[in-house]
This record gives sequence, C-alpha cells and structure tokens, in this order.
Amino acid sequence: MMNRSIDSGPAIRASDEVVDLRKVGRAFWRVRWAFVLSAVTGLALGAQKIVDHQPVYEASMTIMPISSQFASGQPAASGGVAGLASLGLAFGTRTASNFERLRVVIGSLDFAESLEKKYGLVEKFFGQQRDIETGKWKRPTSQRFFDDQKLRAKLGLGLWAEPGIHSLAALLKGGFVIKEVNQGMFFRISVTHSDRDMALWMITTVFKEADNRLRDMDHKESTDRRLYLDQQLRAANIVELRTALAQLLTLEERQAMLLAGDLAYSARIVDPPSVSSQPLAQEILNTLLPFLIGSLLLSMVCVLFGLFMFSDSED
Repeated sequence: MMNRSIDSGPAIRASDEVVDLRKVGRAFWRVRWAFVLSAVTGLALGAQKIVDHQPVYEASMTIMPISSQFASGQPAASGGVAGLASLGLAFGTRTASNFERLRVVIGSLDFAESLEKKYGLVEKFFGQQRDIETGKWKRPTSQRFFDDQKLRAKLGLGLWAEPGIHSLAALLKGGFVIKEVNQGMFFRISVTHSDRDMALWMITTVFKEADNRLRDMDHKESTDRRLYLDQQLRAANIVELRTALAQLLTLEERQAMLLAGDLAYSARIVDPPSVSSQPLAQEILNTLLPFLIGSLLLSMVCVLFGLFMFSDSED
C-alpha cells in the first residue's frame, strides 16, 4: 500500500508565533511624545491641585440610637385605642425611628434656616466668598468655572447661585458622614473642615441642635394631641369611647414627661466628639489619584495606538 500524506493546510512557521520586540520598540518610540505629554499633563494638573489643596481636619463621635416604648414620639395603639383611627387622629407607632428622622432633619431647609437665625452659619461657612468692599458675593471668574457652568447647563444641572439657605442645607447634608459600627448597634458621625475648632463645633452643635429640634417637633405634636383628646373626652358620652380616650390621654401625658426632660432624645453619645490633631493625609492622595489614573490610562491608549498603527509599517 502507498502511504498517503494528509494535507493539513499551510505549515505554521515558528517565526509566526514570535513577537518581534524590535518592532514593538520602534512603534512605541514613535508615540513617545504622546506618552510623555499625557504623563506631564496628569502630573501638572495633580501638582496644581496640591498647590490649591487646603488641609482638612476630621471631627467624629460615636453614638447609639435610642429605642424605647416612646422612641417614635407616638404611643402604640392597641384595643379600643386603635379604634379611634376613625376620628382622624394619627395614633400608632411611626415606621421611622427618631435616629432616622434625625438624619433627615440635619439636611432639611427648615433646620438650616433655624441654624442661620441662631448662629449665622452662611457667613461663617461662605464668608470668604464675599467682597469686603461691596459686601456682595463674588462670582468665580476662572476659565474652569465657566467650562463647568457650560457643561452643567447642557446637562440640565443647577448653575452657580449666591450662597444661602440652600447652600447651607446642602453643606450640612453632605458634610455629615454617618456610618454603621458593629452591625448597626452604633453609628460613627464624622465631619471635615479646614479649621479644627470649626470641625469640632459643627459636630457638637449641629447634632445637639438637631436632636433638640426633633424633640421640640414631637413636643408640639404631643401638646396638640393632648388638647384635642381633652376636648373629645369632655364631649364624649359613650363609656367605651371615654375609656379609649382616657387611655390615649394617659399615654400622651407620659410622653410629655419624657419630652420635657434634657436627656438625649434620638441617640446617646457613646464616644464624645473629638478632632484629629493633624490634617488628613488621605485627602492629598484622593486629590492626586484621579489625575494619576487618568494619565496612566491616556498613556496606555497612546501605546496601543502606536502598536496598531506603526507595527505593520515595519513589515
């Protein structure tokens, strides 16, 4: 028998599987200017950010949310008390805890207005943006600001406006960082500011004011309910209705006693407020990191472009 050779197609040369490093090197050398330019640009932008960087200090404290029978600010409804819903009264336990409500209060416009009236925080936080001679707010004039405003206009985002209550509310809402500790049993509250004393003042005063405001809101609500219940009790003739109203009035009186005290209402401070003795070193890294990553990615794109565009020309 004759041995027949099987044609398996074109032979694979060993040289086809070998990368010619000389070609890669020459292709990379041709785009060296783009690599250097991207690296220099990233470093220059990062250096400018470092020059403009303002060190910040962090103030923090650890708190424990308070949970009790009257933590919601409303007594639990049961039995005949629940049947009074037909009277239009919102009796029953709230779905949100006092601590959850506190987090909403801190970022609210109403709370910002109360702090502005009491402490003048708009001037404290944004006073450096006011022209001393004219007394008017200074609008930024840098090209970067104008470019940002154009971009925000195209995206339908809010444009620059003079600092006011909305600016203060946004600062309070975004400035207070609340993180769970020990699976939600405790919470760590932190705030940063360029002034150590201001950072400590913010975390101490704002938390206390928000807690007191929440107490005052519930106290007013409880007072209104007690007045209403007392009126209904005086006018009621049905025994069962009078009994249910009396139960509710008793619960409201107990709640009023708790609200009249000076104890913590939404959360108890476990670790008192303190402020770092040195500026946060991590802030500098966070400032540089985006520019360094952007420079690296741009450099990689330039290298790949060079490999695809110039490596074939060497064949």
